[in-house]
Amino acid sequence: MNNFIINNNSGIVPNEKCLTDIFKEKIENSISNNEPLSLFIISNFNFFEGFKKIYSDIYELYKSGLLSELKIILGSNKSVIVKELLTELKKDATSIDHVMFSVIKSIFDGKLFDLRIYNEKKINLKIYVFKTEKNTDIYTGSADLFVRNDEFEFLMPVNLDADTSVNYSDMFEEIWARSLDKLNYVKPLDLIRITANEK
Repeated sequence: MNNFIINNNSGIVPNEKCLTDIFKEKIENSISNNEPLSLFIISNFNFFEGFKKIYSDIYELYKSGLLSELKIILGSNKSVIVKELLTELKKDATSIDHVMFSVIKSIFDGKLFDLRIYNEKKINLKIYVFKTEKNTDIYTGSADLFVRNDEFEFLMPVNLDADTSVNYSDMFEEIWARSLDKLNYVKPLDLIRITANEK
């Protein structure tokens, strides 16, 4: 059983961890045990501001040959209109510098990274899936990688049996299939590249 609370280090209880800690621990364990790891993420925009804290760890996992795949679905809790989603993605991408983009592109060119935008419904919850051959760990809640000291956010681990794990994986793949790989004919990664190059 976990003896800590996963939140945004709000200082409410002494045994706190943030989502960044979880990512770093899972990646470190994967490398230490030589065990391939898949990462599946559903989140809101403002994702890349927090992603800056872990992209170098993910790159180490990739260079170790242990990143099986990284799939990210971004959505909005404000709108499902494509034009507005495009604006939100552009704003989010301003957090990405040249170094960070080069890492993202390397993983993408290795055919292990993809990003899609969900626009069927608003997204008000985050889901993080860490999957190895032996185990699947899922966390869900309001917290993301970007720590806001003026807000209280948290994540809960989802207790899984084999069937529940399959159900969550199926749900992610269904949302993935329904998500957009282009916004107004522009791939999200191309938009990110353009925004990064403008800085």
